[in-house]
Amino acid sequence: MKVAGVGLVAVAFAVVISCSGVSGLEWWGAPINRKIQPTTAKPGSQDLVPYLVINTPKASFGSGQFVLYGDAQDILIEATSLTESTTSSSIDSGSFVFFRQYWIDFAGSPDYYITGSLPVPEFSPTGDTNIPDPLVPLIDPYTNENVAQPFDCTAGENVALFVDVHVPKDAMAGNYVGNIIVKSGGSQLLQIPVHLQVWDFVLDTMNSVSSLFQLSEDTLTAYHDGTYDWCSGSGDSLVCYNNWSELGKEVAHRYEDLAHLHRIQTNPMFIRPAWDGCSVDFENTEYISDLSSYFDGTHFSDGVNMTDFTIPFSPGSEWDTFSSCSDSVYTSLAQSFAEEYKSLGWFESTISYASDEPPADLYPAIIADGLLMQQGDSDWKAQTLGTIQPQLTVTDDLDEVIGIYVVNPPWYTYWAEGSGPSDQYYGRSTWPTLFDKGIKLWFYESCSNHPPWPTFATNTLDAFEPAMLMWGSFFERATGFLFWSISAWDMQDPWGKNEEAFHKSGDGVLLYPGHHNGWLAPAGSPSEVQIEGPVASLRLKMLRSGLQDWAMFQQAEKLGLGESVRSIISRVYTQMGTCSWDGCAPALTGWFWNTTNFTALEEVRQMVADLIVANPSVSFSPSSEESQQKSESLSFALPLAASPWSILFATVVWNLWFV
Repeated sequence: MKVAGVGLVAVAFAVVISCSGVSGLEWWGAPINRKIQPTTAKPGSQDLVPYLVINTPKASFGSGQFVLYGDAQDILIEATSLTESTTSSSIDSGSFVFFRQYWIDFAGSPDYYITGSLPVPEFSPTGDTNIPDPLVPLIDPYTNENVAQPFDCTAGENVALFVDVHVPKDAMAGNYVGNIIVKSGGSQLLQIPVHLQVWDFVLDTMNSVSSLFQLSEDTLTAYHDGTYDWCSGSGDSLVCYNNWSELGKEVAHRYEDLAHLHRIQTNPMFIRPAWDGCSVDFENTEYISDLSSYFDGTHFSDGVNMTDFTIPFSPGSEWDTFSSCSDSVYTSLAQSFAEEYKSLGWFESTISYASDEPPADLYPAIIADGLLMQQGDSDWKAQTLGTIQPQLTVTDDLDEVIGIYVVNPPWYTYWAEGSGPSDQYYGRSTWPTLFDKGIKLWFYESCSNHPPWPTFATNTLDAFEPAMLMWGSFFERATGFLFWSISAWDMQDPWGKNEEAFHKSGDGVLLYPGHHNGWLAPAGSPSEVQIEGPVASLRLKMLRSGLQDWAMFQQAEKLGLGESVRSIISRVYTQMGTCSWDGCAPALTGWFWNTTNFTALEEVRQMVADLIVANPSVSFSPSSEESQQKSESLSFALPLAASPWSILFATVVWNLWFV
């Protein structure tokens, strides 16, 4: 099948690079923190470098993007293996995965809808209203057949390609070189050199950063035939449910596995309940059996266990499974579940999700239920999560039952326009009080998060915003992140703007349905895309990039180097949002977080990696006073080896857009 160049595009690499081919087809590379539009201009010759560059540790994914432009037909993309220049070690060509990207046209979106920091057409140099987000794999990962290639290039419109390179855990550190081959009709049109630097340490698994993201197995049935049998309602109210068939489970598993491979944990699926109303005598064999694969390394394709999962208890909520039970039964059930989870080694992965974003009048119910759970087992406090913005004196009583506060960035510190210390929200200077109580900080993204805070919004030319949320989360000493959904599509147009429900582009969407033959057919993927599974978004890739960096930052922190890392990060980040009150810290180049300078971002990553490599067994425990210092007040100097990669990122300056 051949896919037309219009509409689909591809995304991939890292610095600015260009070369011409024998056919008149040309290419150039772009930093992954910038989204390529159909009309994005090729950078000037002073910014071009003749190869693509990726830097990443072992057991991770490196990514980049490049652009093809000119006239050519029936294009195919493939890669050579990557060879280390001094040891002849190699990384197989199968470690490359290429994607083309689908344009979403934001023409006609109301001005009051929430966007990211650089929305189109306002910030497009050409006034273009198209933004890339769905990433269509060139080859179907489940059938190994072509999906988004061969394709055509047409003069005047870019085709952008995104590439992932997986670096195995056992790869040798060093500098690897290889090539991306652009072909047509059996002939080579272009050869794009790739330089990969593999840092000499193994990145911790996704379990090093907690996450909780929602995915519905029922929503998927709208776009995949054979996954549903039973429906209810009619017309716009029609809803169909996953039939739990072999196909239904496999398709749903592909969605959760893709999320997992991008380091986000979705809720377990197809779990049979172990409880029977308020009876304390129940058979839990099926429940334990269904959950077991998530913890024994067999459920996910990377062999990594689930990080976090919600349990039937939800203090203060009407959807608490046991809300109708007597106090004594509620406590007995909490004790029984704690004993079971602990015996299996799962307890620290449990999340007791309190009533979601509760008003203050629900706080007493949350406290009452939380205390009942603690009567069953006092350790439940540490596992109880509240999407609550803690305030001095206002939420102090909740501290007795909440072990994790999940905070929306605008309500952290006083980083809201016009607000100030009188608001008394816990923030950087006051959170140590909660940390000392053993309470953890998470952040979450929602429709109330908007510029100047980084967001997950689709409509922005700044691709790195999701990653910057992860960098900021580490900087503020958070240990996890929550997102209310990754599949809350506009059901009739899931590959569209996805902005009508809450007036924010892409809210609740991080992946796209791969097919269009479910009960809402022909709604779903474009007609030429027929994948029995999900299609990743560019934002999901950037989120993974940020989560990998968060894990790397934490590895340095475990070595006693956390404050040095925060000092390095402060070159590109001071806080997530803005503020206008006296004493507010100055912004970085117009923003408090800086994603416009890719060179600066890569220098931060390189410096942190060098710290880890240079200090593999440092033992250092900072005092509580030191750990509470504001990172921007610290000074840090690190001599860097003058490798070709370090020199490249120190000298290449990205001047093309919005800097």
